[in-house]
Amino acid sequence: MKFLSHFLAFLLATVLALSVSSWILERTLWSAPYIEKQASQTKLYDNLATGIPQAFAHADAGTDTDASGLKNLNPALIQNQLSNLLPQFIDHIHKAGPAPTIDLAALAVSLGQPAPDGPAVKTVNFGSADAKITATGKNLHTAGTYAPFVALAFILLILAVMRDYRFPTLARGAFDTAVALGIAAGLFWFMPNLILQALNKPTLLPIRDAITSFATSLFHGIAAQFGIATLVFIAAAIGLWLAHGAGRIKAKFTPKPKKPPKTSPPVPGSTRL
Repeated sequence: MKFLSHFLAFLLATVLALSVSSWILERTLWSAPYIEKQASQTKLYDNLATGIPQAFAHADAGTDTDASGLKNLNPALIQNQLSNLLPQFIDHIHKAGPAPTIDLAALAVSLGQPAPDGPAVKTVNFGSADAKITATGKNLHTAGTYAPFVALAFILLILAVMRDYRFPTLARGAFDTAVALGIAAGLFWFMPNLILQALNKPTLLPIRDAITSFATSLFHGIAAQFGIATLVFIAAAIGLWLAHGAGRIKAKFTPKPKKPPKTSPPVPGSTRL
């Protein structure tokens, strides 16, 4: 019975962690309004308007790019480009929608640069890995959509099958879920360090400095929501364990009903009138 309890708790924790993670990410990382709000609050567009010209200035002097037109880069231009591209990119990576495109010729003109050689419209994707990444994102989205229903089915199964072990099993499931969500919170908290470390190159330092506050605010906000969910499931686990302990104490001190004394059946012919 204990093995079955641990096994069901593990399965319950898996679908619960998937359900909660999907719910949080749908409202943060996969939400264009949330990302744009973080960008506005951290002045990302203003910082990029300064950082992009500096990045061009640090680029190889042997290139044909003329960065003079970038000195007075308008933050509204960056905001407009990102606002148009972001929802399409999220839909592509998360739901396997069509890959977004960007008009490089129009963008170059707006930046005061000559039109690039080659195709004017470029598809924004992950290259050779695009198909695998989008397929994985779509599968995770589908799994997160149905995970709450599976979690409810596991809870009902545990309540119906485990009997005296139902509260301990649910408590283990809640605690294991809290552990998984706590790990996710830690990963998102340190995610900005990994991203910024990848941009630790001389030509990319201005871009790194421009997005530092945005990346920190974005991922720390997601980590905070995972942290709150972790505390909720820890409280649920404690509550279930207390409910189990209270039930055992009540059963221990509740007097059992006394059985009536056994009486032997009367012997035929022995009844006196």
